Amino acid sequence: MDKEKIQVSSPKAYDQVLEYLKTLIKNKEISYGGKIPSERELMETLGISRNSVREALRILEHTGVLESRHGKGNFLVNRMGESLSSVFSMLVLMEESNYREVNQLRSILEKQAYVQACALITAEGKEKAGEIIHRMENGDLEERMRADHELHHLVFEYSQNRLLILLTDALSEIMRSEGEVVLRQAASIDTDEWITLHKNIATCLIEGNIQEGLFALEEHYEWLERDIKM
Repeated sequence: MDKEKIQVSSPKAYDQVLEYLKTLIKNKEISYGGKIPSERELMETLGISRNSVREALRILEHTGVLESRHGKGNFLVNRMGESLSSVFSMLVLMEESNYREVNQLRSILEKQAYVQACALITAEGKEKAGEIIHRMENGDLEERMRADHELHHLVFEYSQNRLLILLTDALSEIMRSEGEVVLRQAASIDTDEWITLHKNIATCLIEGNIQEGLFALEEHYEWLERDIKM
């Protein structure tokens, strides 16, 4: 690539570096896991100071685009889910959102994932769903908590939609503390109902019954929302 011909419209160093990296990715000069140009190369190519380059790289690292490896340089990575989780968490902390809204968004995402998973799940996936329910029916509370997480993860895994997985992972991190409190309280009181809700979700997934499965998911999220604090 002729570095002198690269045109970057944004005056901000962060935008300049980001747009340059996009150009390199588009031209297949770097890819996921690959090392990006050095600070000196970025300075010379983009005509910005070392401090500006370092600040831009620091921001990109915080947003989950880059990873700095001591003595080796900066590498293109995908940790944007962690960054999204931080953004959503701040919204909740600043009371621009709340746990109930997070739960509602997760419900919307999982219903879409469920539709796709019903069509794409393999025999291995169905067997795994059955095993998860068996553990939920026969395990202690800790095992049931793990099984709960695995079943919902299975739905997103077999949706084969990476954006759905990315978003739900970010939201799950927010709900982890609040959700575990709710689950421990509700599951210890309404154990049979909790197991039945998940068994219905898994059974419909195994059978490919989309409508009944969506209804089971709706019941599950309504059950969760009863005890979620704002």
